[in-house]
Amino acid sequence: MSSRAVTAAAAWLIALGVGRPALATPTALFGAGPRGQALGASGAATELGVESTSTNPGFLGGERPLVLAGFRAARFSLDGVAGASDAASDALFGFTLPLPSGSESWSLTLGVFAAAPRDIVVRADLPLAEQQQFPLLIGRAHALDFAAGAGLRLHALRLGIGLRALAGLDGRAEVQNDASGARTHVRTTLEPALAPVLGLGYELGADDSLGLVARAALEARFDVTVNVGSVGSLTVPDLHVAGSAHYDPAELHAEWRHAFGPTAVQLALGYRRWSELESFVEPTVEHGALPRERVELSDTLVPHLGLEHELELGAVVIDLRAGYFYEASPLPEQSGSANRYDNDRHALTLGYGAAFGKSARLDLSYQHHFLVERSHQKGAGVASDNPGFPRATVGGAIDVVALGLEFSL
Repeated sequence: MSSRAVTAAAAWLIALGVGRPALATPTALFGAGPRGQALGASGAATELGVESTSTNPGFLGGERPLVLAGFRAARFSLDGVAGASDAASDALFGFTLPLPSGSESWSLTLGVFAAAPRDIVVRADLPLAEQQQFPLLIGRAHALDFAAGAGLRLHALRLGIGLRALAGLDGRAEVQNDASGARTHVRTTLEPALAPVLGLGYELGADDSLGLVARAALEARFDVTVNVGSVGSLTVPDLHVAGSAHYDPAELHAEWRHAFGPTAVQLALGYRRWSELESFVEPTVEHGALPRERVELSDTLVPHLGLEHELELGAVVIDLRAGYFYEASPLPEQSGSANRYDNDRHALTLGYGAAFGKSARLDLSYQHHFLVERSHQKGAGVASDNPGFPRATVGGAIDVVALGLEFSL
């Protein structure tokens, strides 16, 4: 009975190209594009071209339409868990469209920004809690991340509204048994998940600006019913492979930018409400004896620092960027039977930009995330598949590079 159920679930997962665990999105993990990533994942208090669609739609602007094309690649090198290292890459693209206003006192700009992994629309997995995994780290870069927004500039005031979108999965897998064996028929549907974004900005003068962004929680779920039917004289109840494919917590991000001549500094603080996520996966059998497993996640504060220096070299304007941010882990120590790991992260960022007049600009960024080494002490009598227990120490690093070419039409 169980082997046929596993066969059905595995066939469904293979048909969808499902891989490692995936919670949250690459934008939440690294920042939007190369300009914001190089500034310590900040940029909500300044115009970042197409990237502002995701960072703060209130700062969308410009006189002419912009088009962005680029890529991002990340390498996860994790210590303490065998086979935990991973890599991810995605294409970055988007555009902005200023609408004619006929007035110098106000302007309205539309924008679209997306990060698309290769050959993947949505990626998820359903590991047992005892399996060693990084549900909030590895896999966060494997998601089609889409944002659309509109920004209104009214004198010194900036107002923005937008939507972020992810793809979820809903479907059914049926197992048919006959003399030739068991066959699985799979039917699936992509279910969009949407969350609003509100952005505010205010330009205090030529040298100072403020930005405030509120993002609602964004959750892309996967839910498939596996119908095994009868196995001999036994009737197997419908099984459910369900849970969160990707989850971005509700977030409030406040930022201040100040310019000292050609040098600017950005200070920001973000609040992420992870405590709203109650469970990674749902029970396999509805109304069964096993209740839904609940997780206890903590809300986090994420400080950001960004520095930018502008150099004029003839017709080319060079931007040198650096930054830092720190994100504490919302997951508690794994002292029970669960083996869901996560680490505090210190991220150092660097970047380079070159603007060729108003026609085109090229931006590069690099991030190195230091994972703070963390030990998990198992309680007495807790079994684990890791021979190193009752104690496990996990650490490592993440390296991220991004490139973007933005040009005006």
